[in-house]
Amino acid sequence: MKYPTGDLLDRASISLLKLIKTGEPQLLEEVGTYLLELSVRTKEHPELAKYFQDLFEINSEIWTYESDLREGKLGNYKSSDQLKQASTSDLKSLAAVGLAAIKIRNANKKRKTKMNGIVELVGDGWKDIKVNHASE
Repeated sequence: MKYPTGDLLDRASISLLKLIKTGEPQLLEEVGTYLLELSVRTKEHPELAKYFQDLFEINSEIWTYESDLREGKLGNYKSSDQLKQASTSDLKSLAAVGLAAIKIRNANKKRKTKMNGIVELVGDGWKDIKVNHASE
């Protein structure tokens, strides 16, 4: 299946990340297929290699935030001094969840900006445009 270039880079970076993080052997073929197609498209647009690297780093950031939330590692997120002085751990946990959600939203905004840049560079796919949306 032929994907728009932005989607291909995003899917490839996520699949590679999954392979690295989980070691699932069934991902090898998927990653190989994506990277082969990416190498073909990079010949025409060498800048795509940097976009791939950027998307991999952004998706790694998102993976970390979501993993921390799933594993209950909420204390890794710094809250304001006022919240640090709060006497209940519940308040701190809720603040940490909110901060993690904001970090995920901001990382996704960077991800969409990169993917929109790919659409401009290559001319395939479509831009993701948000209007009156919290992520903008």
